[in-house]
Parts: sequence; C-alpha cells; structure tokens
Amino acid sequence: IQNKELGNVFGARFEFGSYLPFWHPWEDHRTGYAAIASLGGGVINTITHELDLVLYLFGSPSSLHCMASNFGKLNIDVEELAEAVFKYDDKLLSLHVDYLQKDYDRNIKIWCDEGSITWNWHENRLAIKKHQQPVAYINFDNFDVNNLYLDEMKAFIELAQLKQIKHPLDFDYAVINTNILFNMHQSVKSGHCIECNKN
Repeated sequence: IQNKELGNVFGARFEFGSYLPFWHPWEDHRTGYAAIASLGGGVINTITHELDLVLYLFGSPSSLHCMASNFGKLNIDVEELAEAVFKYDDKLLSLHVDYLQKDYDRNIKIWCDEGSITWNWHENRLAIKKHQQPVAYINFDNFDVNNLYLDEMKAFIELAQLKQIKHPLDFDYAVINTNILFNMHQSVKSGHCIECNKN
C-alpha cells in the first residue's frame, strides 16, 4: 500500500464475526459488559480492532453511514451486528462486525487499481494478487496469538519506563477513534450519512 505496488486503493472490506455466547462459555453472555448498553456494550463499541486497522491504514474518513440491528437472537439490549461505509476522497471502505457468527471469522480485502490484498485469520497468510500475475503469498509461520498480548504489554512497559506520552496509539488517537464510534452511533440513530471531523 505504501509503495503503491498495486496502484492506489479504491476500496476495502473489513469483517469480524464471533458468537457472543461462546466468548466466556462458563458465564451468562447477557451479564457481561459487551451485552449491556449502560456498560458501553454493543458490537460497535466492543469490536474496535477493525476500526483501528481502517484508521491505521487509511486515516479518518470524510463521512460515514452506519446501520445496526438487534434481531433478538441473543436476548441482549445492544446491537448484535453493524455495517458501516466510510467515504474518502478517493475510496470507499466497508466494515462489518457481528456477535452472531458461530464460526469465528475475521478477514480483510483491499482493492487497488492493479490488484488486491487479502487476509484471512484462518489461513495465517496474506494473499497479494497483481493483475494478470499469479497470487503471491506472505506466510505468517509459527504465529501465536498470545504473542500479540505479550508484545502489547512489553510496549506499554517500555513507554512507561521512558515516560513517553506521545505514541501512535496515544490519547489523541483515542479521541479520533472514539469520535468515529460516536459518529457511527449517530448515523444509526438518524439514518443519515454523518460528516466526520478530520482533526
């Protein structure tokens, strides 16, 4: 993406689906924060890593439109799934998040002028397809999801030791991310496209 090897990005799709009752099978899924509006629950607020990736790769959109629903499948008082479209000057991105898929799924597809980039959680590899060329793969051998959490803690400790307040995921970033979440909720309630503040 950075070196435009596949040209400019014109679209992308970020998807996450995971069945909420399977998250903590030893407890009633209806009693956790993810299922309770007053605790900040709901799939929009809870599943934010895909939004983090959108912002990391492409920055803030100029506007967005979001729809969300609760079909009563989980007996909770928050949205069970949401679909959002993010508009940029030169691209459209879509985001799908849900609490309903019983088979965990997470994937990304990015479309460029000269090809596409695809990642699927289950395959541990990135597929890069350039126009009229065979697919090239980048494999993530020996991937252990627990290392993500260990790396996060190491980074946090390092920031604390260095007394470093400014970093890519600092308070300023959190404000941007939270404003996008608020805009998504506002769009759901109003049924309208929402202009985003691009500070």
